[in-house]
Amino acid sequence: PVYHDGAGFIEVSIAGGTREELQNLIQSQGKFEAGIPLRLKVAGGNAALNLDKAYRLQVSGNSVAVEGKQAEVGESFALAGIFLSRSMFTL
Repeated sequence: PVYHDGAGFIEVSIAGGTREELQNLIQSQGKFEAGIPLRLKVAGGNAALNLDKAYRLQVSGNSVAVEGKQAEVGESFALAGIFLSRSMFTL
């Protein structure tokens, strides 16, 4: 959030939504998450992801593993403080 005069503000946008849908979203209480699909080039079951450093990922079927952490579709893990899930990666 951005803070001004002691109040926190966030920007919310949705693609293709109506004014009413956006208003309902803002008025509802809950945890909101967003994800950006990452397209990785996989060669020999390996891929690279550059965040705070270069990470080498091992990709096998529906799972991805990096630095001893493994995620199947629907599971997630954190790298460099960023939560990633197998479903975020398109191969």
